[in-house]
Amino acid sequence: MTPAEIIEYLQTIDGVYDTYQIISKFQFHRRAKNGESQIVTVEILDAGPNSNKHYRYHCFARANDGRIAAGNPDSSVQNALSCMHWEYLDRDAV
Repeated sequence: MTPAEIIEYLQTIDGVYDTYQIISKFQFHRRAKNGESQIVTVEILDAGPNSNKHYRYHCFARANDGRIAAGNPDSSVQNALSCMHWEYLDRDAV
């Protein structure tokens, strides 16, 4: 099965929606506003060629201290990364 076919199949499971394939995963180190070092993992997700093109790509970031950032989905990986709310990685821990 192709990734697009797997996404289509998973969408047939009762209650499943917004299915994405993790197409890339990256990690970087950053200095948070509080001065602490964070290791951040970024996942880039693809809803596939049959999805609404305006919402095809979505990105999420998770820091090793538990903070999470997300963005708005978009039609390209570059736009999805540009829409990330990176400032959430500096918010007070919950």
